[in-house]
Amino acid sequence: MILSDETMSKFSFRGDSFPLRCDLLVLEKIQDKVGDIQIAEYEIKGFKPRIDADGVMDTSTGRWTIPNISLVIQSLIWMMEEAKSITNGQYQIPTVTDLKQQDDYTISELSLIVYKEFSSCIAGKKKKKNQPKRSKKKTDTEIASTSA
Repeated sequence: MILSDETMSKFSFRGDSFPLRCDLLVLEKIQDKVGDIQIAEYEIKGFKPRIDADGVMDTSTGRWTIPNISLVIQSLIWMMEEAKSITNGQYQIPTVTDLKQQDDYTISELSLIVYKEFSSCIAGKKKKKNQPKRSKKKTDTEIASTSA
């Protein structure tokens, strides 16, 4: 499947612009790396939920910390790789080392970029699933041809 990158978010790095795509393939890689997609979300954001004495996670309380650098960088690369794959892109994706050695973005800024894609992927899947199907609106040309 080859898609256009026009509607994809872009990541600017060293003068180049890279499209980003988070889909189920990327979510699966993130899940495989972390083990639980909800915990991955917290690690990307840098939130440590409180765990009570019974081992139950309390997401209403916790503390903010530095996002998981390895997960953020690897997720960003997976999103660039997925976009390259489905757009048949002919460009070189930055390496893990390139992204860790750069000084254009803080880890918080990279985390926000990844989190926006991650959360829109999850929310987008829910949104599409819950929306009723709409009938396609006819164009002016189609209306004119049927009424003539």
